[in-house]
Amino acid sequence: MLGAVGWMLVYADRAVFGPLLIAIGHHFAVGPAELGLLGSAFFLAYTVLQVPAGMIADHLSPRALLAGSFVGFGAAIALGGVVGSFIGLTLLLLLAGAAQAIYFPAQYAVTARGAHGQARDLTTAITNGGMGVGVAIGFGVAAWPQAGAHWQALLVVAGLLTMMASILFWRAAPARVPTAAHPTSRRIPWSRDLWLLCLVNFGSLFGFFFMLTWLPYYLQTVSHLQGGALALTSALSPLIAAPAGVLWVKLVKDSRLLAIRLFLPLAGLSLLAVPLIGAPGLLLVPLIVYGLVGKLSTDPLILGEATRRLPVAGLGAGLGVLNFSGMLASVVAPVVAGIMAQGGHLAWAFDLAAVLLAFGLVASLGLRSVNGQGADLAKVN
Repeated sequence: MLGAVGWMLVYADRAVFGPLLIAIGHHFAVGPAELGLLGSAFFLAYTVLQVPAGMIADHLSPRALLAGSFVGFGAAIALGGVVGSFIGLTLLLLLAGAAQAIYFPAQYAVTARGAHGQARDLTTAITNGGMGVGVAIGFGVAAWPQAGAHWQALLVVAGLLTMMASILFWRAAPARVPTAAHPTSRRIPWSRDLWLLCLVNFGSLFGFFFMLTWLPYYLQTVSHLQGGALALTSALSPLIAAPAGVLWVKLVKDSRLLAIRLFLPLAGLSLLAVPLIGAPGLLLVPLIVYGLVGKLSTDPLILGEATRRLPVAGLGAGLGVLNFSGMLASVVAPVVAGIMAQGGHLAWAFDLAAVLLAFGLVASLGLRSVNGQGADLAKVN
């Protein structure tokens, strides 16, 4: 549950920027291409540091790492509300990404070491549910017109609340890595299956981070939604994904690979449908489908496959590599979509996201089923 609270805060802070892009652009007199760079700045630092952060998470105190991550992340977001230039805001988001980089490998390593089998998958799904709730909160709060007029104050409040969460992690997170039971590895546990899972992860996350960054902008500028309609439509997919991820874990059990192979093309078709639908009310249909089978619902299944292929001693490093692959998409998606938006072709980004989901599907076909817990990589290579 603590992990779910953490992800809720992280994704609320990330999502709040989506509906505010127009207001930020007007304030600093920048266009969509520059706003795309702003979205990529956070994810660039976050992505570059994923692998070293994962290796650190296998050796240092989860309590100190998780609490420190939220202090740094929250401080950077809060300062973003008072900075006086677009370059300054961009640099602060780089800092926020660097501070938050440790959270994924440290938090999921704690989860994976503390549970096994179906319980591990269910815990991961509940934790991931915090992401969906956080995105819905961020979109819902920032979508109202009053939020755009006071976006700086909103960032300050969001950052301070995030810093306060560090107290929860300091009190509840484990004080040390269980090195006595599982000696930590100082190398990355590469394998063929890990490479394939990285490709699947990249394809899945590109569409998600494009939607996270640009869906509210698309709905404002193309579908002309504002206020409550914008908040509801933007938040629909993540709200559905929060319980859907838990439901799928309980239903698919040992059929995770089959579910992944079904969800990837369905998610792609739902993204293709969004720019083809003119009526705002009908947009709810593909967004509901994406919520049911998109990144937030698929994540627990991909992580379940990964943890069964990684040695216990190298969980942090292996999960860091997996997240690095996905976060590469988070760096590319905002800036590529921003360039498309600058040229008046933001709808093309939905098509590109669907194509990458198709590549992820092809990669998933090369994976073999593994039912062990923390399987020895020599057995699955």
